[in-house]
Amino acid sequence: MTNEVSTESWRSLPERAGTFARLSAHPIDGIQGAFLAVDHDGGRHLLIEVAAGAPEVRDERSRGIRAMTRPLAVADEEERPFIDVVSTNVGGHDVFNIVASAVLDAVRAGGDAAEAVSTTLSRWRRFWGAVPPSGLTPDQLSGLFGELWFLCIWLLPHGADGLRHWMGPLGARHDFQWPHLAIEAKATASIRGHVHRINGIDQLETPLDGTLQLFSLRIREEATAANSVVTLISRIETELATDSELLDQFETRLSQAGYSPLDRDRYAEMRFRVINERLYVVAEGFPRLTPASFAGGVPTGIERIEYEIDLDVCPQLILTDSPDDFRLPD
Repeated sequence: MTNEVSTESWRSLPERAGTFARLSAHPIDGIQGAFLAVDHDGGRHLLIEVAAGAPEVRDERSRGIRAMTRPLAVADEEERPFIDVVSTNVGGHDVFNIVASAVLDAVRAGGDAAEAVSTTLSRWRRFWGAVPPSGLTPDQLSGLFGELWFLCIWLLPHGADGLRHWMGPLGARHDFQWPHLAIEAKATASIRGHVHRINGIDQLETPLDGTLQLFSLRIREEATAANSVVTLISRIETELATDSELLDQFETRLSQAGYSPLDRDRYAEMRFRVINERLYVVAEGFPRLTPASFAGGVPTGIERIEYEIDLDVCPQLILTDSPDDFRLPD
């Protein structure tokens, strides 16, 4: 998604329209019949002209934003029908800019205006309702980067349906799952090598009927690097653009992972250079703790076990260091 509507976009308009019940409007380049406008109370509007008789839009369920189809006289022309998307929260201008940009992106790509508005608001309600206001921590963001990198670079080239196997945001024991294979994705910025923190005694426990693999991604945070969580999300959304069901599922997973586009500018600043990547099979010789590591089970009173592993001690367990050699299970 581009930042098509920004603070700069409103500078050509007054803070409020000078006449009661009228809008001051400015056309949007490249989209016939689309305007940014302000009303006499200073409310901000995105206006998109629609054909007479087109299905009406009415959405009052979105926090801080309302949308409706209504007749308006804009730019000194005769009254005609518009979809009016209006910000109802003066303090929510940044959010409105992002939502308006998403709508315009969809329209510019050839989408129906009414569907673009309805779909965009529906998607954003998902993020508003599920994501904590504090956003992701740096550690959580790098962890999400690792999962998205595996999804984007290793899995989706085998088919968009691979998204269905991403289970990490659902709280599953392993990040990617098939009937007889599970893959845990880990990212690390450790200067010591492929060193990862393991959260819980069962995270590296092999599935009862299958194989466990671990994807290890070494990254380094650099301001000039090309990749971020935001760039990966954009690439995945492009890959899934022709399948609305999978795109909806992907955005649901992002929300469940704690990601919100409201924080995309902050997340875009955290950029990563990929140093190298490896896929390991978790087998004999792999450094791990499981309940079987303790005679008689985990001692009574131990609530949680966290530890670090160094995968440079088991080079014999590397399956591949290239996504070109990755094969999906039969």
